Amino acid sequence: MCRKTLWLKMQKYCNEAGIPKFLAHPHSLRHGCAMAGLKGGMKINELQTYLGHVSGSNTMIYLQVDDDVASSAFARAVGG
Repeated sequence: MCRKTLWLKMQKYCNEAGIPKFLAHPHSLRHGCAMAGLKGGMKINELQTYLGHVSGSNTMIYLQVDDDVASSAFARAVGG
């Protein structure tokens, strides 16, 4: 599949799914896969290898969350 075809399909399917246009690009899939792997129990070094990153700092970019998500995760972790 060529790059343009992938882009057009992403735009079409994201629109049908109600995904905001600013998230409707192939790179969002990469971020989504990284987050799914993390939530599924993958370790950072496993994700790094899976994503093909030489540096772990590149992998961490994909795993950034906002303050609300971090606060909720902390509350769950400490039973709050």
